[in-house]
Amino acid sequence: MRNQKMIADKRPYSRLIALGTLALLLISCNPEEHTSVARQVAPTYETEVIKHPSWSVDVVCANTTWNIIREALRNTTARNVWKATRDAGIDVLIVDLPVSKYDDGALKSHLPTERFMPLSADSIQSIISDAKGQGVSFILNWNWAQLHPDDPWVKSCAECFTVTESQVTPNTGDALFNTTQQEALQWWIDSCGFSGYIAHQSGDQPLIVWEQVLESMGKSRKLLCFTDNMDPAVHSVAFHASRMEAFESLFARENLRVSKARAEEIIRNENERYLPTAFRSMELSGNPDSLDAAQLGPLRTAFAFTFKGVPIVDSLHWNVDTAGVASVAFAKWINAPLVRNLARYRHQNACLNNGLAGGDLQTVNTESLALVAYKRTKEDDAVITFINYSELPIRIEVSDPVKGEYLSIGKEQIIFSQHTNGTVVIPPYSFWIFEKQKPRFTP
Repeated sequence: MRNQKMIADKRPYSRLIALGTLALLLISCNPEEHTSVARQVAPTYETEVIKHPSWSVDVVCANTTWNIIREALRNTTARNVWKATRDAGIDVLIVDLPVSKYDDGALKSHLPTERFMPLSADSIQSIISDAKGQGVSFILNWNWAQLHPDDPWVKSCAECFTVTESQVTPNTGDALFNTTQQEALQWWIDSCGFSGYIAHQSGDQPLIVWEQVLESMGKSRKLLCFTDNMDPAVHSVAFHASRMEAFESLFARENLRVSKARAEEIIRNENERYLPTAFRSMELSGNPDSLDAAQLGPLRTAFAFTFKGVPIVDSLHWNVDTAGVASVAFAKWINAPLVRNLARYRHQNACLNNGLAGGDLQTVNTESLALVAYKRTKEDDAVITFINYSELPIRIEVSDPVKGEYLSIGKEQIIFSQHTNGTVVIPPYSFWIFEKQKPRFTP
């Protein structure tokens, strides 16, 4: 190994992303061994290459609220808000219903003002139109959990819902409910200019409902339509949050052996029935100020951006300074520069795209219980991601001469290094991304 030392963030929650030529990697690490660097283990690659269905989309999404949007637009210009959004690497904003009522084309708000600010259809359309002009699209989070028993819509369609004291459950097998939902969703999309939607519990309803909604949108307007009905022939993205559970428990380190086995099973069993998936950079449970959140947050974000699926970043909001300059921030444990750089890298590397434009997925088998490893390949390009979520370092040995260009997300700088039959050590709670071809990414 070259005498030159790699510059790295020494904090336990350092985040590193390495872009370089990759010839052969020998991986080590078993955090259960009480050594500073565990023994080396050769990775094996699954021979079965996972194929994508015939759709392609390359966007990064973020959740936000109408209250947050209105607050930002009061403090600065729309141009500043949407430019800051694109500069942060976000292409699509996911928002809830601005109000919960659909009634003969009228918007009526009954919800408490602390949840939603009343907005007219014209106001929503104007906001979305301005955003699209700056390259930011909107999709609607179509979730029946937003409804309240006192909602006039619920009261006027008793056959459509089962109502308890505090909960509204749609009768998805009822024809009137399906027709009402289809009309309501189409009205929201047509009236306000949404480019898509996330439909929850859609698997309980006939596909004809969603086919008719999509047909009404037209190909020119449909960007992303998430659903959990697992039918990529109908929808562009399958949204199946339960498949994230194995990775959630993995990062929670509750039972590493069981969680890792389940995570690897998910990777191996990716197929068209479950493809593609929107993986969320989800909220951490517990105290967001804890060391655990600081350590695991960047790793979860890296996973969402490099695994198959559309990454969704939670809790987007804007900070506006006294000069009216806007900047984007996320949940406290999500590093905004990390999101920006991963989004840019994702857009510049075809292996990390989705659909036919993206790379196939292969597992990288290791003996470590604290290492998530997988490979994306497309033609002659390859990207391999290693995520070390243990308190011990992981040693990766490069057996052939490799000249690499590395990006330290924590310090936002490029580090040039060369390894000849040497080793690279991934620090605790860090991730590395190796690119086979000459790096094309500049932060």
